[in-house]
Amino acid sequence: MIVPIKNNISLTFQWIQPLSTIATFLINVTDGILLETHLAGKEEADTEGQLDALKLYLKTVLQINEQGVSMI
Repeated sequence: MIVPIKNNISLTFQWIQPLSTIATFLINVTDGILLETHLAGKEEADTEGQLDALKLYLKTVLQINEQGVSMI
């Protein structure tokens, strides 16, 4: 699937798990991150690190190829 973003930039992706599984996992992980952040605080929960890990998971499971965007 190709999704245009803006100008000459588009994302191409092909998921490797069922979308319902990806969506449920995303909801569960996000809920856990929010709960831990609320209880322990942003620094202690390493909220930014966890969100980075979630982004990495999504890029991997959706096999995102960013056309026209530098990955560096």
